[in-house]
Amino acid sequence: MKLTRSEAWEASFFGFPVEEIRIGNSLFADVTDEVSALIEGASPETLLKVSVDARQLHAIPWLERQGFELWESRHVWLTTFSRDELTQKHALHASLPEDRIVWGTEAHHEAILSMTQAQVAKSTAVVNRFDSPFYPEGSAEMWYAKWIAQVLQNPMALVAVAEHGEKREVAGYFIYLPGEPRDGVAAYKGILSVIQPAHRGRNLHVHLQQFLFEEMAKRHERVTLDNTTQVSNYPVVRNHAKSGRRPDHIEFVMFRGPHRR
Repeated sequence: MKLTRSEAWEASFFGFPVEEIRIGNSLFADVTDEVSALIEGASPETLLKVSVDARQLHAIPWLERQGFELWESRHVWLTTFSRDELTQKHALHASLPEDRIVWGTEAHHEAILSMTQAQVAKSTAVVNRFDSPFYPEGSAEMWYAKWIAQVLQNPMALVAVAEHGEKREVAGYFIYLPGEPRDGVAAYKGILSVIQPAHRGRNLHVHLQQFLFEEMAKRHERVTLDNTTQVSNYPVVRNHAKSGRRPDHIEFVMFRGPHRR
């Protein structure tokens, strides 16, 4: 398969040129010259990203010699569950006497956006491409604010919210978005789940997840879940493994371009 250098999705969002080369399953030894030509053809003003499958790990030192830096990883899980598996395999028996799981409404949006900023965009525990010198200061805050706001406005989004206590404080949320069917099976993309620090330790994310699974089971005989996280996000990786998710592939994303901070 011929490799290409294509415009990355965030180019229009940030307003500067961003292009991506995806090596995929190609043996790096077979495409080294092709990748080199694509790199040389990029404009000096372009932020260039190269996605490397973990099976081609030896490509990373070569890319480093070309001036690329590793700033992101993608651990992709693709799992197909039957209706019974969604409702039985993940069934929860422990109750949450002070919490209740509800569908997210517009009344929850401000709290969801605030939590996302504090626990993801501004968190020092979350490291991603926006921490690199290739993106302007404030890029993480801007990206997460607009991205999640757009998802919340999507009428197809499945948004589960955990409310705590009599004041119904928003303790956490979990969002899935329907995607294109995969091999005739309904597909849902995991968007984001955030739990407030004061409310961690009660498995709220699992209860939120189960709430969404039960809705999917009402709609479909079978469902494919598409979950992507950073390799370093151990709590999410453990949750995926515990809940029977199937790891599909891992990519490492290398960056090269002008510094914008």
